[in-house]
Amino acid sequence: MIRLIPLENKDLDRIMEIEKKSFSSSTWEEKEVYEKRIRTFSQGNLGIWQEDKLIGFICSELWNFEEKYEAKRFMLSHNIEDYHNDYGKELYVSSFAIDKDFSSKGLGKLSFEKFLMEMQEKFKIKSSILLVSDEWIGAKSIYLKKGYNKMDYISDFFINDIGHKFHGIIMRKSDMLY
Repeated sequence: MIRLIPLENKDLDRIMEIEKKSFSSSTWEEKEVYEKRIRTFSQGNLGIWQEDKLIGFICSELWNFEEKYEAKRFMLSHNIEDYHNDYGKELYVSSFAIDKDFSSKGLGKLSFEKFLMEMQEKFKIKSSILLVSDEWIGAKSIYLKKGYNKMDYISDFFINDIGHKFHGIIMRKSDMLY
């Protein structure tokens, strides 16, 4: 059984460990970015816990809805304070990772589903948006199954560890009812 609990600064070293196991080095974000996310929107930056082990995390922001956003909004390590609004009705999922030692067990799908339900209940969000690499097949599958649709892309946004470039796919889920 998993639990979603707001992240705290004491979790930062483990977050960084999971980050490094989950993403290519060109995608890594700095500890200070996570620290600011936790400080700015603790209820939307949650640790995924299995028993007493932090096995993953989901980070998010609340945005004022716009039909289409400028690409700079999605830049890695952007400052959450530039766009987050406590009363925003669009949930931006800025980062989501499960420790590789715990992946392929359905925990990502279960965690993401639970996260969306909790965020909808707490904040009455109307839609959710995220950016995913064209290369991340498993993540895209979870999002498509949860009702996200491709709405745009950012050319050559992600670079893997051997230098190949991949589009960043912007996906949105408009109907947040469960």
